[in-house]
Amino acid sequence: MTRMIRIGFCLIVWMPLFVCGADLDVREAFPVNEADSGRKLDGLELSGGLSWTASPGILVIRKNNEAYASFADKGSAIAKLPVGEGAKVIRVEARLHPRKIDDSGTWLAVGMGNPKDFSAGLTWGGGVFMLVNTSGQVECFYNAGTKPARIKGVNPKNVNLDDFNLLAVEYERSGNRVSMFVNGVPVIERFDLGAFSFTPETKWAGFSGFGQPANQKSVVDFMLKVER
Repeated sequence: MTRMIRIGFCLIVWMPLFVCGADLDVREAFPVNEADSGRKLDGLELSGGLSWTASPGILVIRKNNEAYASFADKGSAIAKLPVGEGAKVIRVEARLHPRKIDDSGTWLAVGMGNPKDFSAGLTWGGGVFMLVNTSGQVECFYNAGTKPARIKGVNPKNVNLDDFNLLAVEYERSGNRVSMFVNGVPVIERFDLGAFSFTPETKWAGFSGFGQPANQKSVVDFMLKVER
């Protein structure tokens, strides 16, 4: 699969003060070489002017020509990229593999919103997110404040407890609708968030995790696509 970051451009013809937002397609999200393997994800620059904002405990690893995100310790963490203004459709996805610490269950998620800090940001305050836990349960949430509310929770038959699962969240600003998918199958599809009198504040998008064990391959094939 070809990995790239593509930034769209527009022409300014008659109105010199007119600013055209650029579409965004991030696919090579962890661009490190073998020599830089193990560095912190926070501050890692992508081509096109983007850079990650992440908890200190998230590392980016490259082994056997594959790059992935890993946790440096058993703490919880979040990593996010700026979405920018004027987004009409936002899609964030990644393949995730949460692991247990002792007998306790843990989870990994993809989401979008406006998390204010690392400690409280795991549940994507002001936004929406989708998680998979070590029991194979998939849950869809919105977070209008500091506490998330569940839209739907399921135990899909297509979830692999022993491997990665692809989670995707797509938000359409027109209609205020969100869709969430696991391994390509919709869990919720074009759900109207107006039912909760809620409109996401989609400033950031990325992934987060609760209580992950250290030094595991946790997040691969991260993708963020924004249409303006």
